[in-house]
Amino acid sequence: MGILQLMSEAHYTRLWEMHLAQDTFSLRHLLQSMIQLLTELVRTGGVFAEDWFVMRMVSNHTILTAMQEIAQPLIATFLKNDRFDNQLWSSYLNLAVAFLTQPSLQLEHFSQQKRHKVLERYNDMRVLMGFQILSMWHNLDEQRLHFIPGMVGPFLEVTLVPEPELRKATLPIFFDMMQAEQMAKGNFKQVETELIDKLDILVSENKGDDEYRQLFNT
Repeated sequence: MGILQLMSEAHYTRLWEMHLAQDTFSLRHLLQSMIQLLTELVRTGGVFAEDWFVMRMVSNHTILTAMQEIAQPLIATFLKNDRFDNQLWSSYLNLAVAFLTQPSLQLEHFSQQKRHKVLERYNDMRVLMGFQILSMWHNLDEQRLHFIPGMVGPFLEVTLVPEPELRKATLPIFFDMMQAEQMAKGNFKQVETELIDKLDILVSENKGDDEYRQLFNT
C-alpha cells in the first residue's frame, strides 16, 4: 500500500511501458496480479483493524487511485478485438463493485462528524468509483455483450447503495444492457430474466428503499 501511495501517474505509465516492451503477456500478468491483490484487500476488509478509521480511508483512496491508473492499459491494450481480454475486464469490474459496496465506505452508517471528515478529505469514494465503472462500461462499446447478463447482479448491488447521485449515474446501465442485447439478438430476454431473478432475491432480502423503487421504475 505504501509503494502504491508513493506512485505518481508518471510512475504507473513507466511501469506499463516497461512490461509492454517485453510482451503483452507480461503486462497482462502484472495487471491480473494487481487486480487480484486489490480484490483480496477489499474483500477481506484490508489489513487494518476496524477502528483504524484513518488508515482504512487512506488505503481505500490509494486503491481508488490505483484502479484509475490500471484502467489506462486495460483500455489501451486489452480492449480491441484481437487483444480483448474478457477475464481481465471481468476481474476489474467485479473489483470495482466490491470496492464500492464494501462496509467501510458506507457513509450513512457513520456519525455526522466522521462522515463530514471523509467527504471533506476524499469526497464520496463510492460515487467516484461509480463514475469509473460507468466510464469503463461505455469504453467497452461492442464488447459489452461479453458481460450480459453476468454483470447484471453486481451492477444491481451498486444501485442499491443509498446515494442518490450514484444511483442516477448507474441505473441507466441496465437500459444500455437491454439496448445492446436488443441490437445484437433482436430481444433483451437475458437481461430481463436476470433482472427479474436478481430483483426477486433482493426484495426477499428486504433491500431497496422506496426512493430506490421509484427511481428504478422511472
